[in-house]
Amino acid sequence: MNIQERLAQYVPVRLKVDLSQLTENEQKIIPLFIKAAQAMDDAFWKQAYGDRDALLALTADPDIKQFIKISYGPWDALQNDEPVIPGVGSYTPCANFYPPDMTEEEFESSAADQPEFNNHYTMIRRDNQGLLVAIPYHQFFREQVQLAADNLKQASELAEEAEQKAYLNLRAEALLTDDYRSSEYAWMDMRNNTLDILIGAMETSMDGLFGYKAAYAATILLKDWYWSKRLSQYIALMPRFQENLPVANIYKSEQPGLDSDLYVYDVIYYAGFDKASNPIGVNWPDDEEVRLHKGTRSLLLKNMMQAKFEKIIAPMANLLIADDQRRFVTFDAFFNYVMFHEIAHGLGITNTITGKGLVKDALKNQFHAIEEGKANVLSLVLINQLVQSGNFSETDLQEYYITFLANLLRNWDSRQACMQLNFFKEMGAFSRDNETKTYRVNLEYMPTAISALAERILHIQGDGDFIGAQTFMDHYTSAVDDLTGDIERFNATTLVRDIVVEQE
Repeated sequence: MNIQERLAQYVPVRLKVDLSQLTENEQKIIPLFIKAAQAMDDAFWKQAYGDRDALLALTADPDIKQFIKISYGPWDALQNDEPVIPGVGSYTPCANFYPPDMTEEEFESSAADQPEFNNHYTMIRRDNQGLLVAIPYHQFFREQVQLAADNLKQASELAEEAEQKAYLNLRAEALLTDDYRSSEYAWMDMRNNTLDILIGAMETSMDGLFGYKAAYAATILLKDWYWSKRLSQYIALMPRFQENLPVANIYKSEQPGLDSDLYVYDVIYYAGFDKASNPIGVNWPDDEEVRLHKGTRSLLLKNMMQAKFEKIIAPMANLLIADDQRRFVTFDAFFNYVMFHEIAHGLGITNTITGKGLVKDALKNQFHAIEEGKANVLSLVLINQLVQSGNFSETDLQEYYITFLANLLRNWDSRQACMQLNFFKEMGAFSRDNETKTYRVNLEYMPTAISALAERILHIQGDGDFIGAQTFMDHYTSAVDDLTGDIERFNATTLVRDIVVEQE
């Protein structure tokens, strides 16, 4: 694949955002937020690869430079991490969080009596003697976090809501200390703000070695009050959702936080890991103590969802979904699926029932795929509950199931999507027509498959069963028969695989 073909995998999108509702002070805050976000982008580059400028200097080709900027490195994530520059070596799951020559055994030996090694906010390096050392983020990224903190503090002076002032000041302090908990409590208390920013070291999925290290990111958001009020009813159902999960009571004994809420937003700006991954929904905070005491906030990023649906999911459905089911792939179903996916992150269990501590820590590098799989399948569990209670119709259910399949096909090369495709196929819930080379949902088998997968995942999480998670994922992440060829057929028709957001 040449560099033009690699670039053609991404469709550029400029997100539409109406800022006219903002006050004069809020308008002034946006440039400060962007400067803070750009500092996170610089820090993320160091985590993802290392020296960005040295990497860009390796080529004079403007197309390769553009691709490197999109990918935050010289590897093509959409093509099995193939390098786009000779001599850069293979991509490693440790990214730049750890020394490239470090073994897992060496890390585990050092971490046995030095808990800071497992901390989400330390970079692992070698000292002059070649021994592993853990360096706190706020020291390693001193310049970047100071710049971000300064801009957040300036923004706090312009903030008109007391709760937003508190959050911005506490978040600035968190960047300088790596202690985020107080700022996340403050963020959950902040409900009347139209403008928002998620910023800091947050998501750990980029650490493919252990799942410990958090990547720097930022997303600047504009709240959609109309849609937020319209959908807020579903958060009140979280205790009922939890109670009716298809698993033994011990695996759903925790109560979702009573202060959980849900808001709809438009994305103004992405940076760092968020720009690399372009999230369409977020469930935050990640801190388990905050989640237990305050709950979580589900954020639905409407303009980004619309872009991904129109540019990727709809075209893929037109080629790969059975003709008689294609009309059931709708944006409304996709939007609601993402909503329930984010709500589902707040369900299930946070602490293992086997004394192994937090689920996230017990499952290590298997946690992200298992957790995303949980949120995906529980979204359908919740939709089934709402159909049974009369909130949704059977027609709605058909739309959700078929749109769910189209979205899995969009993510076919991710571990969690591959796992679900294989599991549902094994249960007879999905099938492929060899003549038309299209996929269909077998509606009669879906409820059983959904309950079976949900129960399996909730057991793995509750037991903190790392070996079980690893075995389960290894078994169900082999290539789906014929799918690789079908995706190649899709790519030959239109190479678009993802979105790249154009922003100033």
